[in-house]
Amino acid sequence: MHPKYYIIIHNDDIHFAHLLVETLVQVFGYSKEYSEFLVRKIHKEKDAIVWCGSLEVAECKVIKLRELEPTIHGSITPIQLSVVPL
Repeated sequence: MHPKYYIIIHNDDIHFAHLLVETLVQVFGYSKEYSEFLVRKIHKEKDAIVWCGSLEVAECKVIKLRELEPTIHGSITPIQLSVVPL
C-alpha cells in the first residue's frame, strides 16, 4: 500500500471565495456546496484538508490547481497550499 498524502489549502485573504470554489469543483470534482463548505472552513480555521490520496495523484492535483488558479489583478497569485504525508 502506498503512503497517503494530504493537500491542505491555507487561507491567504487574497483569493476571492467564489473563484476558489470554482477551482475546487474543477480540480477535485466536488459539488459546489462541498467546495463552498471547504472555502468557509479555510477562511474560518485558516486552512483545511481538501484531499487525501497517493503522492503521485496529489502532485497531479497540485499541477492542475496551479493551472487553474484564480487570477488577481491580471496576474496569478499562487494559492497557498501544502502536500504533507498522512
